[in-house]
Amino acid sequence: MRKLKITNFDDIITMLNQRSGLLGISELSADQRDLEAIEDEDPLAKLALDIYANRVAKYVGSYAALMNGVDVLVFTAGVGENAGARQGS
Repeated sequence: MRKLKITNFDDIITMLNQRSGLLGISELSADQRDLEAIEDEDPLAKLALDIYANRVAKYVGSYAALMNGVDVLVFTAGVGENAGARQGS
């Protein structure tokens, strides 16, 4: 807060909940479809998607190890319906 000279706690909450993640990294959008459409031309869009895929793989892998494997993994909503597989994920 000091570094960014933010004095209002609500501004920090908004930043963490609405302006971080894909939007914070890409500086363009929080919507994967938007970033996938431009990832070949925009290195920040590609970086945001790569970090997202890495985190998903990390957490799914961790839970799978704790549960001694999984039989099925289903992604629902927008990611399950619209997202393609990422190379290296």
